[in-house]
Amino acid sequence: MMILAALIEGGNAFVMMPAVTLGANALPDELITHGTAVITTVRQILGSAGVTVATLILSNVTHQQQLEGVRFAMARITGYRMGS
Repeated sequence: MMILAALIEGGNAFVMMPAVTLGANALPDELITHGTAVITTVRQILGSAGVTVATLILSNVTHQQQLEGVRFAMARITGYRMGS
């Protein structure tokens, strides 16, 4: 999983730099600083949103798995046996 994440982020670095450069080159000289500020701000906001969404998904999955473990433990304690 870590290797896949490293490959994705490595590819992201190779894509973002030319994209930002092309975007900045499309602007008039007096607007390049503002364009760079907008790109940086949007990247930070979307990066934070991505971390938030990933955290919510992982928390939800972990919570569901914990509930399944509790249900299994309660079934064993109360004597429920599957297939017996």
